[in-house]
Amino acid sequence: MDDKHAGFTLVEILIVIGIIALLSGAVVSNINFTQQIMKSYDAQRKGDLATLQKALEDYYNDANRYPTRAQICYTDEIEVGTGICQCLVCGQKSGSLSPYIPKLPCDPQHPKTDYVYKYQCANNNWYKVYTQLKSTPGGTQNYITASPNADSDTGLDAGYFTAGSYPQTATPTPAPTATPVPADMPTPTDVPPHTPAPTAIPTSTPIPPTPTHTPTPTLIPTATPIVCAAHMHLSAGVCVCDTSYGDCYADPGCETYLRTSTSNCGYCGHTCYSPYSLCIDGGCCNSSGSCLN
Repeated sequence: MDDKHAGFTLVEILIVIGIIALLSGAVVSNINFTQQIMKSYDAQRKGDLATLQKALEDYYNDANRYPTRAQICYTDEIEVGTGICQCLVCGQKSGSLSPYIPKLPCDPQHPKTDYVYKYQCANNNWYKVYTQLKSTPGGTQNYITASPNADSDTGLDAGYFTAGSYPQTATPTPAPTATPVPADMPTPTDVPPHTPAPTAIPTSTPIPPTPTHTPTPTLIPTATPIVCAAHMHLSAGVCVCDTSYGDCYADPGCETYLRTSTSNCGYCGHTCYSPYSLCIDGGCCNSSGSCLN
C-alpha cells in the first residue's frame, strides 16, 4: 500500500495558516475602518448640533421666539404630544436661517437618518434637536441639544429619524411642455424654382479728408543785449563811463587816473590826477614815467 499522501506536509499546513491569518486581518481591518467612519460621522453630528444651537439662540434673541417649521424643516410637522410638534432638518432642502447660519446642517448619512427638530407648535417658545450617535459601545444612542427652558427628555424612537415617519410637503408637478410639431416638408414637386441671388453692388470707399497744413511759426530773433565794460553803463544804447571815470585813448575802457577837463588836454581830452601826467598815447603816467593805461 502506498502511503505517500497519507497526511499534510509542513509546507501545506503553513500555507493554510497564512491564508487564515490574512483573512482574519482583513475582517478586523474592515471592522475597524467602519468603526472609524462612524466615529467621524458622530463627531460631525455633535458639531452640527452645536452650530445649530447657537444660530437658534441668536434668532431667539432677535425675534423673541424660535423658528417655525417652514423656516427650518423640509418635511411637514407631526404632533407627537399635546401642543408638541416635530419635523426633519436637512441643509438646502430645509428653509433658511440666514444671516444666523449660512446653511442649515444635514446628517452625514442622509437620507438614511436626519436631524429632528422638536418644538412647541403654537408659539415656538422652546425647542430640542435630536440626532443618533452610531459609534457608541452600547449601539445607537440619542444625542440632544435644546433651549434652556426645554424639559428633560430621554430621546426619540428610531423611526422618527427617517422621513418615512413624516408627511412630505407636496411639490407641484410642472405641466408638460408641448413639443412643437414641425411643418410639413415640401415634396420635390413643391420646391419653388431657383431664383438667382442678386449681385451685390460694391459701395464706394469714402476718401478720407486731406489734412490741412499747419504753418510753422517764424521765430523772431531777439536782439543781443549790449554788455558794457567795467566802470561803464548803458545810456541811449551806448556805453559811457561812470561818474569819476574817463575815456582812455589807447583802449576803449575807462581809467580812474583821468578826469574830465574843459580844455583839450591830450588825445583823451582829459587831465590827469596828481601825481600822474598825460602819456603820448592818451594815458596817464606816474612820476617814474611809466604809462598806467
